[in-house]
Amino acid sequence: MKPNAHSATSFYSLMRNQAGELLLIIDAEDSEPLEPLLLYDGGTTLLLHRNAGSNRALRNLQADAAQSLRGATSVHVVEYEGDERLVRQYDAPMRIVHNVDDLTW
Repeated sequence: MKPNAHSATSFYSLMRNQAGELLLIIDAEDSEPLEPLLLYDGGTTLLLHRNAGSNRALRNLQADAAQSLRGATSVHVVEYEGDERLVRQYDAPMRIVHNVDDLTW
């Protein structure tokens, strides 16, 4: 992926585990996340900044997912390869921005 590239994620799932933590499950990428960050404006798109060359736009958030994100300070991200192979997991702090669509294409 080219530096500063944005990609739309075809598969993702946002849920809450038994401990009440928000979990974001996505397809794994080849690169490692470096200081990951979630950018959100309260709408239907969430942007995951993984590193300088990898940003993932998570579009069409459902209303209940959007509501959960509005109060979150961080989200636990889980990257899977295929249906079963856990590749990595990490926490990503949440930052509220004015308009996340200005940051994606």
